[in-house]
Amino acid sequence: MDQAIVERVRTTRRRAVDLAILLEATAAVVGEVSKVFQAVKRAVDTGDAGDYRRALAAFDGLPAWQRARILSVATTRAVEVAKPEDGSEDGSEDGLVRAD
Repeated sequence: MDQAIVERVRTTRRRAVDLAILLEATAAVVGEVSKVFQAVKRAVDTGDAGDYRRALAAFDGLPAWQRARILSVATTRAVEVAKPEDGSEDGSEDGLVRAD
């Protein structure tokens, strides 16, 4: 397989996992009914640049303590996800990160 394609797939999968972690952490801190969560979810679901900008603006509008708490929750979850379960370097047989 072309190395550029493999790298693109890895990047896309990693981004999907990262956004899923952000969404999970946001829900844990501000709740799924919050406007910030809804904006982030919309951006994740659509992939639209305008939705991403609106989600970023909504996120930036949170108090600093909430942003810090989301960072803490997301970092903890990212470390858990990054731990290999099968002994391979990144937890997958082919070297690609899997989005659950």
